[in-house]
Amino acid sequence: MGRGPYPLTEMARQVGRRPLYRPPPRNSRMATASMVCGIVGFFTCGLTSPAGLILGVMALLFIRDSDGELDGRGSAIAGVILSSITLVVFFAPLFWILAVRGSPLRWLGL
Repeated sequence: MGRGPYPLTEMARQVGRRPLYRPPPRNSRMATASMVCGIVGFFTCGLTSPAGLILGVMALLFIRDSDGELDGRGSAIAGVILSSITLVVFFAPLFWILAVRGSPLRWLGL
């Protein structure tokens, strides 16, 4: 029972447990880094794309588990997509050349 002559309702009991003000969600730095790595990957021939892909997936998992405290899902998705496209554009031709031409050691005659 609550204090005073009247019993507390369930809503009145829960007011003390929940914060009355919830701060706005902050943007995930990991999601931003993923997007930056995905964009920079186009200029570095895909060197930063694996990091962007990993950061993007990790950011999506952290955002999902943050219970509304983190935001930036769009940035994380953009980073994953840009990193994936960059990896395909720059590394698929490399794998194709290796598959068609064989080992680089054969190119040198070894």
